[in-house]
Amino acid sequence: MVLIKTFRWVLVIYVLQIIATILLFYFIPNDTKIPTHWDMDGQIDSYSTKSIGLLLPVGFNTIILSLFLFFPKISPKYREHEKRYEKVLPKIAFVLIMIFTLLQIISAVIPFLKQESIFCNPIFFLIGFLIIFLGNILPKVPNNFFIGIRTPWTLSDNDVWIKTHRLGGYTFVIAGILLFLEGFQGIYPSWVPRYLTILAMIMFSIPVIYSFVLYLKINR
Repeated sequence: MVLIKTFRWVLVIYVLQIIATILLFYFIPNDTKIPTHWDMDGQIDSYSTKSIGLLLPVGFNTIILSLFLFFPKISPKYREHEKRYEKVLPKIAFVLIMIFTLLQIISAVIPFLKQESIFCNPIFFLIGFLIIFLGNILPKVPNNFFIGIRTPWTLSDNDVWIKTHRLGGYTFVIAGILLFLEGFQGIYPSWVPRYLTILAMIMFSIPVIYSFVLYLKINR
């Protein structure tokens, strides 16, 4: 009962996604190809059948919801920081499930839009928002084996974990902004989105490298 109360808004979004999936199954023609992957330039490079395209996001959210609901049972360090987890976990779960739900709906709508009317890519807006959110929440996540920048060096030293996630908070926000900007694909030359993605990948890699260097420095 406590878990249900803690994750009540997450469960609301999950139920709404299931309802939306049923409606989409009813209204979308069976031969519709739903986009499931975008390349570095923001172009669709993979499609799936209606069933896979609609059920895959529900499957992802089911796994995510299950992991968060059972996190207190499967995380060895949960009891050490229980109060902090109670504040952080529902927020992360809510945003993740909301993002996958919106991705599902947008992907289902894209096949029915005229190509010339698509001047932006909302997928990158959602991903950018998710990364910005994670950048803001990362410094608040305690040392654990499931969530965060989990390298051998952050997991083995709590000081490395804390400092790496402080830096990661900044680099993730920058990466998220870059990916968000990539969504305005209609106003850029064709080569710009690729370089925005490369810059974002560099931002993601900086905390990993930093954790190794910091570990060597602390344990020298």
